[in-house]
Amino acid sequence: MDSEELLEYMPEFYDGVYEMEELLKAQGKALAANDKEQEQILDNQFVVTASETGVKAFEEQLGIVPKPNATLEERKQKIILESAPPQPLTKNYLYSSSTNLLGMNVRFEINTALRTVTAYATGSISAVQANNLRNWLYHILPVNMILMVHIDFTTQSSTLPAFASVAVSYKSSLVSAAETSQI
Repeated sequence: MDSEELLEYMPEFYDGVYEMEELLKAQGKALAANDKEQEQILDNQFVVTASETGVKAFEEQLGIVPKPNATLEERKQKIILESAPPQPLTKNYLYSSSTNLLGMNVRFEINTALRTVTAYATGSISAVQANNLRNWLYHILPVNMILMVHIDFTTQSSTLPAFASVAVSYKSSLVSAAETSQI
């Protein structure tokens, strides 16, 4: 509600009465502030539309400690990844989730006999996206599976400390060593 909208509902016999007009303007401002607060409360119920306050509440509920330099969008993505419901581990699920949740084009190879999952990512991938991919896969894969990640970078301006090697050149390939804690 607009702060001036309440004046439209004022009866005609109050036209020209200064006190009534000022009272309705003040009440209109209070109602407008209340409407804005109610909209923010509704927005904070959903991760995608949440403000800083709403994201902080989600992080507290899920036990997520945000990195000090993480943007609001990165924090929202972390919440979505952590709260995603469990699904059967299929190539289609992995592909659609990596595309929809992470915004990356990733191809997966699953070898059930060797209990390995290999992820192949290409394109302009940032260090944050690569770290999110690794953390997401560690989160959803069974503990007896070994994870290998191959990333072909088209552009990369920073190093990736999350992996065993560091990509330093254009179009480099990076393989993370299987962590022994995964076995």
